[in-house]
This record gives sequence, structure tokens and C-alpha cells, in this order.
Amino acid sequence: MKKFLLRIIQYSIFFIVSMSIILIVYCLRNNYSLKNFPPPNFSDSFSFNKKIEFSHDRKSKVLAVGSSMALINLESSSVKKHLKSASYTNLSSWGLSIKDMFRLIKIYQLKYDFTTLVMSSNMCDFSANEKSFSSSEIIKYLESRYKNWYNFYNIDLKYLFANFSIANESIRDNRHYESFRMDTDGGVLLDGNNFEKRKQRWNNDDIGIVKKYQYDYLDSINQFCKKKHIKFYFFQSPMRKGLINSQNKGVINTHVKKCKKILSNSVYFVNSSDTIWSDNLFVDGTHFNKKGAYQYTNYCFQQLETNE
Repeated sequence: MKKFLLRIIQYSIFFIVSMSIILIVYCLRNNYSLKNFPPPNFSDSFSFNKKIEFSHDRKSKVLAVGSSMALINLESSSVKKHLKSASYTNLSSWGLSIKDMFRLIKIYQLKYDFTTLVMSSNMCDFSANEKSFSSSEIIKYLESRYKNWYNFYNIDLKYLFANFSIANESIRDNRHYESFRMDTDGGVLLDGNNFEKRKQRWNNDDIGIVKKYQYDYLDSINQFCKKKHIKFYFFQSPMRKGLINSQNKGVINTHVKKCKKILSNSVYFVNSSDTIWSDNLFVDGTHFNKKGAYQYTNYCFQQLETNE
């Protein structure tokens, strides 16, 4: 029995040392930092996984939850200024649907007991496919005292090597669509001067086809906030001026009316789509650059303050 246990220990040490050497060589050859390990594998989305990891060490009273419409389009310092709170975290990530947001809001409420929710959204959130993730596994991770031990115990080597380049390349700068260099509150501001725009994305005026059941989840978020006495801010994020036409404008207006009806008078609601937004504030059809995010965030809060 002792020999068997000793052999297991020896194999374990050999495995750890071997993998460490391979990882070090891989990083040196690609000029990657060992500090930038991929986050735990909760889903097939790197940005989603990264935000779950980011949330482990955070505890804030004000949360922003959403897709890239909140991740990129909300400027953190402006949110904190208008809400008069330094306790703010942007936990948004690429490609979340409204259903995903509802699931995450319930998870985060267990950990944070937050008092204010900010969502910046447009039709893409109502047409997106849902992420596949385990709520119980995320809760288990968030409740773990030592996240590094969790990462080691649940290590996925295939995932690790597949995402090591993404973990390093995404934080080099904010000049690409894949950039994920976060500010201290979890927001991602994209460079407006040197951003490498792609023609296909710049000219894409597809607003998506809404999945009607997503409206039910928006209502669920609203009811959840009411029950938990959470202040709920909902901002409709716009398209750039050059893509607006009579057809998509009509569809967007119908969508906005639907959202406003669901949220009624209990939510701080702002429709920025009824304002013209200059093309030089964007990196594509719907994502703002840094200057645009600043103007958009302040515009939304100022609309509410003006109407008080």
C-alpha cells in the first residue's frame, strides 16, 4: 500500500513538473506572461469566464450586468460619479442574452447583496444564443476561499493551452475587437484613434431577430429587482448615425416600446436611440469607442437627472 501511494505521489510530481516546464517553454517562445493564466473553464466564452474570475474578489453595491453593450459602452468613472458610489463593478461580457443576464443577476445577488443594477442593452441581447454554464459551479467557485486552489483542482489542460494566447493577446491593447483590457472596475474602453476597424463590422446594419421569450426574462429581471428592492437602470444603446434607416429605425422603436412597457414606471429607463450619434464615436455599428462611451454614459444619467 505504501509503495502504491508513493508511486502515485511520484507520478503526480512528475506530471506537475513536466507540465510546468512545457508551459514555461510555451510562454517564452510566444512572449507570453505566466501571470496571464486563462480563467477557469465555466463556458465556451473567454470573456464570460474572465468576468466570473474577476468577480471572485469583488464586492460592490452597484453592478453593471450585460453583453458588450454594457461591457464596452458604459464608462466606469461616469457611472460612479452619477450614482455617487465608488463601490461599482462591471460584470458584463461578450454575447450575453437577457436570459443569461437574469441567471447571473441571481448568482451575483447571493454573493454581493447589491442595491443598484445598471443594464445597457440593445436588440442583440434579445437575439443572442444563451451561454451554456452551470450556476451551481459558478456559485461554488465564488464561495471558494482560495480561487487558485479551485483553478488547480479543476485544471483543464486542453482548455488551458487553447486559451493561453487569448489571455495574453487580449490585454496587450484596446485597438482590436477582441481586446479585453479592463479598467479597475471591469469596463473595457476601446481606443478611438488607432482602432483597427474591419469594414464588414463597420458596415453591418443587422439588428438581429428578437426571440420573443427573451422579453419574459427582462420582466423576470424587473420583478427580481422589485422583490429585492434593487434600483434598476435600463439604457437602450444606439446604432451609429451612418447605419440608421427607416426600416431598422421602425423595428428598434417597436422593440424600445416593448421594453418600456415591460419595465413600466419602476425602472430608470433611457432610450438613447431617439438621439443621433455621430459615426466618429463608434468602432462599429453599435460599440462605442472611449469618447463615445463617456458621452453615452453621461447622456443617459443626465436624461434622468433632467427629468427628476
